[in-house]
Amino acid sequence: MLACLIAIEPLHVDSGERFVVRLSSANDRAVCGHGNNRWEPAITKAPAFGMQFWNGDFETGTDAGRITFAFNLAQALKSHPLLRKAVWKGSRVEAMVGRVGAPWPWKTRFKGRVTTEGDNEWPTLQITAQVDVEPFNEDLLTKTYAGTGDGEGGEDLKDQVKPLALGWPRNVEPVLINAVDSVYQFSAYGAIEAVETLYERASAFPASSGDYADYAALVAADIDPGHWATCLAEGLIRLGAPAYGVITGDIKGHAVDGTAVRGAGALVKAMADIAGIGADLIDTEALDRLDAEGATNSDVVVTQQVKFLESARRTVLPCNWQVVVSNIGVLTVMKPRFATSPAFVLHAQGKQTPLVKAVTEKATSFPYKKTVMAGARCWRVHSFDEIAFEAELIDRGDYDAATIYREGNIVTMPGGSRWLYVSETPQAGVTPGTDALVWEPLQVAATYSDGTPIDDLQPAEIGATEGAPSGTPVGSITADDVSDTIKSGGGVADGQVGTGAVTANSITKTVTFFNDFAGWALTAGSFQDVDDGTFAAQVAVATTEFSEQAVALDVLIAMNRAGGTDDNVTIRVVRDSDGAVLDQEYDYDVQGQNWTYASKFFDDTPPASTAEIYKIQLNSDDATLIREVFIQGFLTLR
Repeated sequence: MLACLIAIEPLHVDSGERFVVRLSSANDRAVCGHGNNRWEPAITKAPAFGMQFWNGDFETGTDAGRITFAFNLAQALKSHPLLRKAVWKGSRVEAMVGRVGAPWPWKTRFKGRVTTEGDNEWPTLQITAQVDVEPFNEDLLTKTYAGTGDGEGGEDLKDQVKPLALGWPRNVEPVLINAVDSVYQFSAYGAIEAVETLYERASAFPASSGDYADYAALVAADIDPGHWATCLAEGLIRLGAPAYGVITGDIKGHAVDGTAVRGAGALVKAMADIAGIGADLIDTEALDRLDAEGATNSDVVVTQQVKFLESARRTVLPCNWQVVVSNIGVLTVMKPRFATSPAFVLHAQGKQTPLVKAVTEKATSFPYKKTVMAGARCWRVHSFDEIAFEAELIDRGDYDAATIYREGNIVTMPGGSRWLYVSETPQAGVTPGTDALVWEPLQVAATYSDGTPIDDLQPAEIGATEGAPSGTPVGSITADDVSDTIKSGGGVADGQVGTGAVTANSITKTVTFFNDFAGWALTAGSFQDVDDGTFAAQVAVATTEFSEQAVALDVLIAMNRAGGTDDNVTIRVVRDSDGAVLDQEYDYDVQGQNWTYASKFFDDTPPASTAEIYKIQLNSDDATLIREVFIQGFLTLR
């Protein structure tokens, strides 16, 4: 016959100290005297052990195990009078099970703490206890930067946790701990095995210049610019010159006996050691079984504080195993197993044991299929501006089939899409979107609601819409808005793009210059595109007779917006021969739906030349909303 012995340690209210109460489920002298202690035969309800190991999915961890039992408090008082003033919640509980007559010690089946007292009716007291997981809720990262300089980082790193890298993580961003000497740290909890490749802006450095024994030796080393070295013993690297961009590395992380641990089980053991979890609380054999079944390529990089238990669960769960704190308080790992044959049969009508008291049909999830998948995580994902390109990025404006494009060129297609030329072979005539080996998309074009791209339609194309029903889009304007130009039977009349609805989205540019000095050849002012989004008025002045003499230009600029909120416009006057900026004003406020005026006056002595061009440049936050620009200038000889 099986019997149960339970030791429980309640708190005495008056003394504030705990005392041990020993209870037995069997009234037998061979049991109640085990361990040279008296076990009171007071247990009235055999203990029920329980644990939710798996909830049917692989998305959550397990709940802690628990035990429920009841005992006769009046019987226990005979040998434990202190129970009259006892507090049970939080009391340690240990339960042992064995056969009557079996030698001592019996095997421990449960260790935990009392969580609740059930509905009690004197003299029965019902107790529920749960496995104590607090020993595993220790901080994983146990080191912080002191902020005192050198290997402890600057003031900006004070009290920040030091990073931990486990496995073979790819593209890890280290912590800059010494900006003066360009020293970075990948992992701070012992030696790492290797830094295989170091990158700056995703571009690889040459091989390491060497490894140094400690921080001091690394800082004292003579490292050429463009090169780097390591101190693997402390998880450090140092650059020969300050970094231009983001530094990352492919590393072999935290090493045990000189080798970076890789399996999920090995990672959990390493994390337990770093967090200070006692070896007697870790089931190392189960963790080894996990790795033996194929969980051999796990990587973990920790830069923010996390509890050991939570980190262990995150590491093991993707392997379709569960981290479990057993009923005796030991962390282990287990895998759900599906038996191929039933262990026993339950009969709904109670015709065989174990008896069925009730039957309820439960909802079931979809069946699972065992799969294996893997991937190397990129721990630092770069944004577009953080990547170094071998070719210079040059915006070439609108795509032209006759232009020869080279690697790094960027073009814009009708409709707004932008493309990057990626082929190493310069060539013309390959339309973006037709060959992925030549052009890669940078920006998707705007589309109508049906997915059709919005192109910059030419008058001839608009005229080709004969027969289109009312509401047909023409650019961003519908046929309803240009009804005065619709042909009989539908469509838009040839060349009719100057209606009010269309004009509201265009820019009228008017430039007038006056010359009050005879003999100067003054060309008419004209608008031209200078840079992306920049419109410029320019006036050309012949200076054959008056080379290197001072001139004065008085300019009045009037701007009008089609609507919307206010806009900011940068106004700049540039001498074209050498690019000198004679005057510049940032963020000039242009009011919505009102005329805004700006007056600019400057004098200049141009260098000797046969002609000089002065440019008045305007750059708007949203040039599409500036409806009209009028510039009037007065040029004189000083």
